Amino acid sequence: MVHVNDASRAVGVASSLLSPEKNDTYAAEIRTEYAKISDAHLRAQADKKRLKLQAARNNPVPVDFAKAPPKKPAFIGIKSLDYIDWTPFFQAWELSGPYPKILQDPVVGEAARKLHAEALDTLDRIVNEKWVSANGVLGLYPAARVDGDDIEIYRDESRRDGRHDLAQPAPAEQEADRTRQPVPRGLRRTQRKQASQTGSAPPSRPRTTTTPR
Repeated sequence: MVHVNDASRAVGVASSLLSPEKNDTYAAEIRTEYAKISDAHLRAQADKKRLKLQAARNNPVPVDFAKAPPKKPAFIGIKSLDYIDWTPFFQAWELSGPYPKILQDPVVGEAARKLHAEALDTLDRIVNEKWVSANGVLGLYPAARVDGDDIEIYRDESRRDGRHDLAQPAPAEQEADRTRQPVPRGLRRTQRKQASQTGSAPPSRPRTTTTPR
């Protein structure tokens, strides 16, 4: 397996892997590079101090919802979006800079404007000729903290249909915490904390894509 930062560089990697002349040499270079990365990561992790799960639970972030109550979003549920984050698009073409400032950049601005115009023309063709159907979807749902560090997410403000997100204990702590059991979906808890909202895919898990423009 070879990690490639973006799709624009995948062709060269695939070509090297498929080439009978380059495959063995390239694969050996990748294994050597990854071994160095792995060793460096292990060395960096060795010096880090981590808390046990229960110690972390005993030292939560102090949040006073009475002083800073969560703001209710403008809508609850699913909303279609008409938005593209163009910055990664320019990065894929090795043009660095945040959109839309990159369009006025004194160094790459001209190339960025040309590329952006060509991309918009292509997107117009995709939409007008119905090559694909794409929609960006955002979901915002009510949520509540229950039993310490667990979260329950609901379809609507009635909070009748809950999806419980259970934080699983580490294997070393499972023996000392046998009473911790998953919560059945829809079970209501009396230890409800301050209401809040979360951004998420809804329980039905719709497909998330992106709409041109």
